[in-house]
Formats: sequence, C-alpha cells, structure tokens
Amino acid sequence: MLVVSPGAHRSAGVAEQDGARGGRCRAARGAHIWTSNWERILPLLVATRALVSEALRDELVERCERPLALAALQRLDIERDPMLLRGAVFDLLHRGGLQAESLRTTPLSPLTQFVRRR
Repeated sequence: MLVVSPGAHRSAGVAEQDGARGGRCRAARGAHIWTSNWERILPLLVATRALVSEALRDELVERCERPLALAALQRLDIERDPMLLRGAVFDLLHRGGLQAESLRTTPLSPLTQFVRRR
C-alpha cells in the first residue's frame, strides 16, 4: 500500500524549483566574479596598453607554455616594472593570447594561473 501525504506533490515541485534556483545562483555568482575580475583588470590594461612592447608580449606567451601564476611571472622578470608586466599579461588575456579559466570562478589574485591559448 502506498501512502501519500497531503502536499507531497507540491514539495517535489519546490525541490525542483530550488535546484533550478541554485543553478541560477551559481551562474549569477560566476558572472559576478567574472565581472569583478575584469573591473580590476581593465584600469591597468588601459593605463599600460601604450607602454607594453610586442617583444614583452611575445616573451610572456612563450613563458606561459605551461600554466604560471601571476606572481611567478613577476618573479621571472624582476627587472621590469611589475605593473607593466601585469598590464602585458592582461593585454594578452584580452587579445586571446593567454587564458585564465579560473577568472570565471575565483577572484583575481597573485595565484591566478595564465597559460598560452592553444
């Protein structure tokens, strides 16, 4: 014998709605992180765009054959201004020469990894 409590059919619908709502919340959270990261990147990108050489861009693309954290990239080239180096990394990200998938899910940090786009 199957006993169904009153309102059982409604609670199943609520669970489905909560699941859909949870997916929308995750998507909204991801969009917020992505947007916040670019809000931090764009001012430096704009400020350094005219100062970054093509040679520096090429060098960074070569160095990022394997994933490297932003801090590691800065340590590899201590002679250069760290802001110019970051600006070059962000310019390459913007142009599509580098990728950083974690920027969609986690805030930008010195540990954010960049890799050459294949």
